[in-house]
Amino acid sequence: MVSPLFYSHLSLLILASILWILATVEAQRNVSVGDSLSANDKTMAWQSPSGDFAFGFQSIPTKQDRFLLAIWYAKIQERTIVWYANRDNPETDRDSTIELDNSGHLVLKDPKGKELWRSQRLTDGSQVSHAAMLDTGNFVIASKNSTNIWESFKYPTDTILPSQELDMGDHLLSTLVETSYSKGKYQLRFNSESFILNQIDMFTGKPYEAYFNFGNGSRLVFTESGYIRIQNLNGTLVEVAPINAVPKPDLYYYRATLDFYGVFNLYYYPRNPSGGGSWSVLWFRPMNICRRFINSTITSGRATFGTGPCGYNSICEPIQGRPNCTCPPGFSFLDDNNQYAGCKQDYASYPADCNPDGSTIGEDRFEFKPMSFADFPLGDYGVIKPATELECKQSCLLDCSCAVAILQDPTLSKDGNGTCWKKKIPLSNGWFDRESVDRTALFK
Repeated sequence: MVSPLFYSHLSLLILASILWILATVEAQRNVSVGDSLSANDKTMAWQSPSGDFAFGFQSIPTKQDRFLLAIWYAKIQERTIVWYANRDNPETDRDSTIELDNSGHLVLKDPKGKELWRSQRLTDGSQVSHAAMLDTGNFVIASKNSTNIWESFKYPTDTILPSQELDMGDHLLSTLVETSYSKGKYQLRFNSESFILNQIDMFTGKPYEAYFNFGNGSRLVFTESGYIRIQNLNGTLVEVAPINAVPKPDLYYYRATLDFYGVFNLYYYPRNPSGGGSWSVLWFRPMNICRRFINSTITSGRATFGTGPCGYNSICEPIQGRPNCTCPPGFSFLDDNNQYAGCKQDYASYPADCNPDGSTIGEDRFEFKPMSFADFPLGDYGVIKPATELECKQSCLLDCSCAVAILQDPTLSKDGNGTCWKKKIPLSNGWFDRESVDRTALFK
């Protein structure tokens, strides 16, 4: 005779199976035409089958009642955003909505019904079937003939994910600062025969020349195993990153992001963190972004690489792969909330301070503040050699145009002669390095 306890256990097993099936069906539910989400409902999002990724509205931590239409890592505490819509004006209000319409577009509207953004179509004439958030992090709109009408992987922002590729017409664009989603000043793009990093002019959007080159190739491939490779024109894949083996993909999440300070970072994060987790850098390029801008300009002989990581009149110091920006003596940040925007002189010389011959009026009002291991290698307008420290200071002091003099100490010079380089405002590509810079900057 079968025990009643057996039937009790069997009933519980069947119930658990039914609940699991229902949960699986719900997790894999496609987004139907007419389905929508609202920014005012934080609990609603379109999730991938595994729950690793979600598509919907994310609140902006630094701005009350402001949201992004985004894709993010849904299982980790940080909710890291890997894609967002409408880069020209990404922020939306509470009560904004996103809908999959019957023409096969995602349509973002503000609370008054004004259209803010709509997805482009990759194919014309196909009838929409559904949309879905995939476990790769790719959000797709599928047609009835099983092709993708649109997919987020084809319109990357500042991040790519494993299984994603960048082709010749694709690019990544950094954010402006760490806490903002506005367009930044760095690009990763294909140019002629290779993928490069370059700054862009913030006023025109035009690119400067490359400050880093990943090597020749027509496609950048982020593999599912966590490697970044370049595909040559003949189809060969060349390893770019990382140099060493990556942690197991089934244990870690990956992303590669062009960060707001101009470094392309490959990150990993434990899938099942114990006691909390965080993104760690596995690989990054360039290795020293402060020096990279300087070396690129010196090598080419042309100052066509942009303002550098820290902007004008600032000092760049590489710390753990990213630029640390400071203002030299006598200068302060243009924006106290953004150390990467550059610095301004606390006191600037004006025509009233200058004699007709260009000499300084009342030079006794000025003093020099030295900064060892600092240099502005570009843009000197006058060079004095040989020169002592006294001669260097005197020349800059009497010169109304001189804002800083760079002194090469005679005892550190190969030929035993000191050199003095005079600089005007604005100063570009300043950097600080105790090991590499053997000069002293004398700020007037």
